[in-house]
Amino acid sequence: MAGLHTFYLQDFYGYLLVFTRFAGFFAFAPIFSEQRINIRLRLLLTMLLTFIIAPTVSIYLPKSLPDQGLVFDVMLMGELLLGMFAGLIGRVLMAALDVAGALIGFQMSLANAFTNSPATAQQAGLPAAFISVVAILLIFVTGFHQVMIHMIIESYALFQPGNIESLTTLSGDMAQTFTRFLSASFLLGLQVSAPVTILGLVMFSAAGIVNRLLPQIQVFFILQPLQILLGFIVLVLSLGIIVSFFVQDFASKYQSLWNAGG
Repeated sequence: MAGLHTFYLQDFYGYLLVFTRFAGFFAFAPIFSEQRINIRLRLLLTMLLTFIIAPTVSIYLPKSLPDQGLVFDVMLMGELLLGMFAGLIGRVLMAALDVAGALIGFQMSLANAFTNSPATAQQAGLPAAFISVVAILLIFVTGFHQVMIHMIIESYALFQPGNIESLTTLSGDMAQTFTRFLSASFLLGLQVSAPVTILGLVMFSAAGIVNRLLPQIQVFFILQPLQILLGFIVLVLSLGIIVSFFVQDFASKYQSLWNAGG
């Protein structure tokens, strides 16, 4: 009976470590951690993935229980921190859509037009909400949400539970990695908004020249309806290209996460 009890306890210990890493990931990961997704549903998804994935990564899990409770607490905190870090990096990359939406809204004179974004359940500009919905739809269509989960599974080969050395290496590079992904996210937002931004710069430059030549005409007042119309036309024509570019760049950068951290 004692051996049977130890066997079940050891299994529960391994499942708990896997559950903690996935719980940290789903707490911050884009798409999965949105407010519109019920917390119970996220909890059930975490438990389901734990039961499926724990046997496949069992070779990376500790073979015995730690002798001290403090070691066990440190291991759980490390698993939670690793999952949160992976989810937060994805959230930082998704923030590129907010940057792109803000720039597009400014160029189209829609910076103060807010709506309730279906993607984030928060107030966002019209262009940002529209691009976010299309990008998230494309992420699900291309199956990249499965790649994000697979990245967590791959992390066990690099950062094994209980391996303090690998976790120390990650924590040492964590600030640098986060800064690098933050700058990459801002650059990605500029690239996504480039078509409308270029149009806005050309139109404002032309309006400034006309205003200097004919100062008696309210050029910017006349330009605003044309600015909105041309902005929508360029956005619709370039939507497929910029959203596809975002998903591809998001995928390539996110898949390089463990190469950056490890």
